Order: sequence, then structure tokens, then C-alpha cells
Amino acid sequence: MKKIIFLMFVFAGVLFAKTEVVELTGEYAKELANPFKEVFNENKENDITVVSLDKDVELKVESNLTQDIYTRNAHPEKIVLKNKSVEKVSKLFYSEDYNVVKDSKGVVEVNVLGGTVDLEYMERDFNMHAHLTTVNIELKVEIKRDGKSAIKTIKMDEKLGRDGANYNLSLTVNDVKKLKNESLEDKIKKIIETEIFVVLKEI
Repeated sequence: MKKIIFLMFVFAGVLFAKTEVVELTGEYAKELANPFKEVFNENKENDITVVSLDKDVELKVESNLTQDIYTRNAHPEKIVLKNKSVEKVSKLFYSEDYNVVKDSKGVVEVNVLGGTVDLEYMERDFNMHAHLTTVNIELKVEIKRDGKSAIKTIKMDEKLGRDGANYNLSLTVNDVKKLKNESLEDKIKKIIETEIFVVLKEI
């Protein structure tokens, strides 16, 4: 009987596992666009079509948090990225130099193949609350263009500085404070949109 009850709890935990669905909007990528290109590159000569596959990409969630009754719902167990929404970020990037149109000879396809969201928490306070301190996201991004394919892996935290490089997006103190006050979903969106933009810039 005890074994049956235990299995019921395990099944219920799997059935009701919290899933966060993330759909990119391009809102954060707009902040990364080059304003000078927008002003001085109004008459673009070349067209391009930007696409992403319509699929769900599950990002693995890891954390240093010990699971118990106090932390059971501290964060989602699964994060699903709507890959089709990657188009919104990619279109913003390519629109700096091209006329982004529905049908053209030049087609670029950008997809997220997978990734990991690593959540770091500080020690719980006297109320047993877990405080999220850092969000690290590693993405594997594929770019297809002109019959060629490139796969890039990138890792960033919420400060938007890439690991192992001198890349810096010149965040101010106020920017960092805003990041700390953002929801987990907003932080994830901002990091992923920045990662995609940076990968496309480096191709």
C-alpha cells in the first residue's frame, strides 16, 4: 500500500511538473540594433528572407537548489522555447543591411537546436525562501545560408557578458538593477535574444 501511495506521488509530480513556455518578441533585440545603420542605410539594395522552423525546443533546467517541500515550485522543471519566434530576432538583425521580405532568392534559416538553463540560488533565509542570484543560459544555434550550415554554441548570464571572452555590451549600474528586478521569464528572453543577435553578428 505504501509503495502504491509513493508511486502515486511520483506520478503526480511528473504530471504536474511546471513548464515555462518562452516566446521571443524581439523587444530586447531592438536595444542591440545599430541606430546609425537605421538612419544612414535607408536605401538597401538587396533582399533577404529570414525563417525559423516551427517547433518546440526543450531547454534543460539545472540548479544548485535542493528539492524539498519549500523549493518544489521555486522554478520550472522544463523550459520550452518556441523556435518560430527566433525569426523576430533574426529579422531585426538582418534588417540593418537588407530588405527583409517574404520571398527572395536569398534565404537564411536560424534555429535553436537545444540548450541548458542553469539557475544559481543563494542559501535560503529564515523563512526558507530561495533567492535566485544568477541565470546562465547555454544555447546551440544553427544558421543555414547559401547551402552552408554553421552551428555555434554560446553561453551568457544575465549580465549579458559572454563567458571566456572580452565581450561587453556596456551595461550600466541601472541596467543591472533592472535585470535583478525582472521575472525569470523576462531574464530568459533577454539573454536568449542577446545570444542570438551576438551569434548572427559573428557569422
